[in-house]
Amino acid sequence: MSVPARQPSVLLLCKNEQAAAVDKRVLRDAGISRIRTMTAGLDAARIMAGLEPDKPPLTPDLIVCQHRLEDIDGEQFCALLRLHPRLLGLPILLIMPNADEEAQLRALGCGASALMGRPFSVEDLRQQIHLLMAEDRRMEQLDKGRENAHQQAFDDALA
Repeated sequence: MSVPARQPSVLLLCKNEQAAAVDKRVLRDAGISRIRTMTAGLDAARIMAGLEPDKPPLTPDLIVCQHRLEDIDGEQFCALLRLHPRLLGLPILLIMPNADEEAQLRALGCGASALMGRPFSVEDLRQQIHLLMAEDRRMEQLDKGRENAHQQAFDDALA
């Protein structure tokens, strides 16, 4: 008998709760049930980095980030996370308002692991999540090195 795969936890970052409703439903349709929604990218980054000890821990397996957030845009959020050694390998799926080539190149340059343009299907989202989670497992070996890396650039960017 095979052991069922662990359900990944997803952090869904959106501009507001109304914008999150559609993507949350699509994530559920794609088979994801562990979803936490936030609207502020800076708050999410601080919590994941452990800089907010009075808030509940936030350790998602995957981040699905809309192009615009309450406080910063998705590209800025990706670039910020890539500055922190512990968050460097965290898969980020950036949802773009369209799929034009210039926007894709810019988004990938900021540190997004993958991106999807609107509109997209549930099946496309399911496949993208599967690919990102498979890549994440391969990156686990780098975690020990990241724990010892310097995080001053991340701290400076947050300031």
